[in-house]
Amino acid sequence: MRPTFLQILRRTLRTWIFLPGILFILVLGALQANNAYRAIEKRNRVVSGAISYYITTYISDALYALKHFSKGIGPATKDMNKNLETFYNAYPHFERLLWLSKDKIILTAAPFGAEGLPFPIRMDIRHEGGIISKPIVSPGSGQPVLYLGVKYHTGNILVGEMDTLALSQHLGGLLPPGNTIILADAYGNIVSHPDLSKVLRQENIGDLPLMAAPHSEERVRTSFFTHDGTLYIGSLATIPGENWKIIISSKASTVFIPILETVLALLALLTTLFLLFSALLNNALKAGLVLPLDDLIHDIKQLGMGADISDKPIRSTYRELETVEEEFRKMCREVRGREEELSENAERYRALFHDNQLVLLLVAPLTGDILDNNKRAVEYYGYAQNTLRSLTLFDINAESGTVAKKIMERPWNSGAATTIRTKHTLASGEVREVDLLISPMTIHGTPRNFVTVIDASQTSRGNSDPRDKAES
Repeated sequence: MRPTFLQILRRTLRTWIFLPGILFILVLGALQANNAYRAIEKRNRVVSGAISYYITTYISDALYALKHFSKGIGPATKDMNKNLETFYNAYPHFERLLWLSKDKIILTAAPFGAEGLPFPIRMDIRHEGGIISKPIVSPGSGQPVLYLGVKYHTGNILVGEMDTLALSQHLGGLLPPGNTIILADAYGNIVSHPDLSKVLRQENIGDLPLMAAPHSEERVRTSFFTHDGTLYIGSLATIPGENWKIIISSKASTVFIPILETVLALLALLTTLFLLFSALLNNALKAGLVLPLDDLIHDIKQLGMGADISDKPIRSTYRELETVEEEFRKMCREVRGREEELSENAERYRALFHDNQLVLLLVAPLTGDILDNNKRAVEYYGYAQNTLRSLTLFDINAESGTVAKKIMERPWNSGAATTIRTKHTLASGEVREVDLLISPMTIHGTPRNFVTVIDASQTSRGNSDPRDKAES
């Protein structure tokens, strides 16, 4: 079953307006998400560079201070105690300073304590000094710390205990809200993390997808990764020298949910506007097109059934459709007038032909078929109505077929009505002389002979022999 106009219109609106609108919003949302990702990538590249510089400077300053202090250390222990205390008070980088013997025994400390105990950290210190431990929990403060060490020319070692919690607080101030920073050493041991418990547990994140990704030439690598069951967008940067890793991350939900909410709001708005527009258009078309067309179809059916067309006012609609309806009603009036005229002609024909007291026949000139006859012809020839109409004029003509054919063709040859005397055979077998008044006419483009049959026995015999007329 073919769809209706409104169904086609709705399908067209969905195909060419609604669906492209949805596609446009989705593409717009995808572009916004991509722009947000690129913005994070660009921002993290800048921030990681700043953090890398800050950490490098922070550790370099601390290491430089240790080296500078170690150069002024005297051999006497009493001087070492005083100098170490002075250095500790003057330099805020360290939570504690230790002076170790060649055998890694604590000779003195600032703040005072732990003297005579072995240093518990396995050290592989270079001559120029550096970081000598992974992030661990300080036995003194219970906070996560790192140890930096510098060798003295006597074999002694100066060790500084650096609090990574203070470092984390400094790093956190460099980030925009909603972002976190994770600092790990070259092996993935957490140095700084927003969750202090991870540092205290000395967790390792070397298997983090972002850390385990293949080496790239890019200084900062940005990608999605999962940590603790949460999806993040993170950027990884490496600090030169110690190869520490900086991971700046933000939850993917905080970046993309606002974009998703905007896309959903636009989709909801588009759907609402589309449904509202469709409803308004549906009502407008129903009132302005569908109902008027229904009226027109009803009028056509009424006309087909021969009923009268209503003269009620045409519904207010489109100009073109109003013109069609007006022309159709005009045509209906003309058809009705012609029907009335045909009906009057039929009545006139019945009165002039069928009810006429003369014997009348309507004959095809070439074949002689009797196409119609009146009641008087039935009475005269004595045939039933159907039987008479199944005969030809040649069947009831007593003359030869050639003569009868000439009788039928003569009016058309002369172009005027012709009177001819001939003989017709009645149903009883009786042969009578008749005068035929033949008038040629054209009905619907087809030649016809209108024949009036007059019984010659009831007329004057002063006329010439009809056979002579037929032969002439």
